[in-house]
Formats: sequence, structure tokens, C-alpha cells
Amino acid sequence: MIGFERFKRSVDGLSREIHAARNINFEDVTNQDWDNLEEIFANLKIMATGTSIVGNSKVMAHMMPNIIAPVDRAYTLRYLKEHVKNGMEYEWPLMRRIIEKFFVPVANDRKFISRSKRWMEDRENYPWDTSALKIIDNLTIAAVHLQRRK
Repeated sequence: MIGFERFKRSVDGLSREIHAARNINFEDVTNQDWDNLEEIFANLKIMATGTSIVGNSKVMAHMMPNIIAPVDRAYTLRYLKEHVKNGMEYEWPLMRRIIEKFFVPVANDRKFISRSKRWMEDRENYPWDTSALKIIDNLTIAAVHLQRRK
């Protein structure tokens, strides 16, 4: 990770875009929304390494949980059988594809919608289930753990 001040400067420089992105919902994402998310993803400075998708997705998931889910190598990328090629020209399209083709369809499933609402209401038993996309992330982690046991 980079130093906090550099990270903070990148967030401060994106304040207008981040504010707008907080209103994006996975149910109705426009092309303008995707452009805004790409702008944030490309200019958010978190990692000192060449790979940004993991760090950027985790920070963005906290900033805009209704459209961005955390992506990590050990669970999300393993479960989806995706490999990261460093560079924004590769990482942003991968990030968008993961959101559009995995997280959004699951989040829009009728059975999932019903169950996820109950999970989010039950803060005592499911304190980490804070958004529909985070629930999917948690279920992905569980699925990878189950695969490892087999």
C-alpha cells in the first residue's frame, strides 16, 4: 500500500465523482455511471504494487457499496477462475465484467433479493452482510472454502 497522504490526495481529487457514485445502484447502472466508476478506479491510488483491482475494489466497496463489491485473489478471482493482468487497461474491464456478469445478476435474482433483505435485517447473526453485494462476496468466500474441503 502507498502512504496515507498520497491515498487521501487521490480520494480528495475524486470527491465529486465519489459523491455521484454513491447514488449508483446495481439495479440501474447507466453508461455515464460506468464512466464515472472507471474514472474513480483509474485514479484512486492505494497500492504500491502493479495490481490495483484488489485494493481499489475494497476501498470502493466501502465508498459505494450499492455498485462495487470487494474483489480479492483468494476468493472472488479464484471462484470465477479469473486471472489479473496488471494495468488499468486490463484491470478496469475485468472489474466491470465481474460486477456486470457475476454480482449484478445474482443481486437481481428474486430468491436472493428476498433472502438478502432478511440477512441485512438480522444484524446480530449477520453483522458483515451490510449490502447485497457484500452478501454475495461472503457467499463466494464460503463457496471457495467448501471447494477446498472437497
